[in-house]
Amino acid sequence: MGDPDPDDAKFETAKDVGVGLLRAVAREIPTDWRPALVEATVEAPVTDGVILRGTTDLVLEDGAIVDWKTRARRSNEAEVRRDLQFSGYAFLRNSVEGKDGDHRRLFIAEVTKTKVPAVHIHATERDGRDIATYRGIVAKVADAIRAGYDVPAPGPMCSTCGYRGSACPIGR
Repeated sequence: MGDPDPDDAKFETAKDVGVGLLRAVAREIPTDWRPALVEATVEAPVTDGVILRGTTDLVLEDGAIVDWKTRARRSNEAEVRRDLQFSGYAFLRNSVEGKDGDHRRLFIAEVTKTKVPAVHIHATERDGRDIATYRGIVAKVADAIRAGYDVPAPGPMCSTCGYRGSACPIGR
């Protein structure tokens, strides 16, 4: 495929979009965010025989979790609240820290690819009930996989799948 041609109009457009997104992040990232961990992969047992492996984009010094997203539009608060990914993050952080219960400092930082790129920070939280619900969903999915239902087809994502080596018969 080779290197992109810098004289190509598509390359210039992509470069301009990328530069705009980076400028938005540099301009709008909260100045009090102090990184403790970047791209930290952790794992913990969720239920009998199922290990969840996840990678958090950013963990701040105060334990807050930040998930970075690049999107065409800004998410609404209901979408952020329903996002199961945050329940998984809360479960993993609690497991790593030896805690049980609520995780109150979760953020989604969205960089929107709009005419004028912007960063939107959504704060959300997960309580012990959210984490228990998440664990129940994971257990049901693992049971379905073990029973032969909805078994995913092998593909490029198998190497990073959280079920690899535990519940998935294909990813072993």
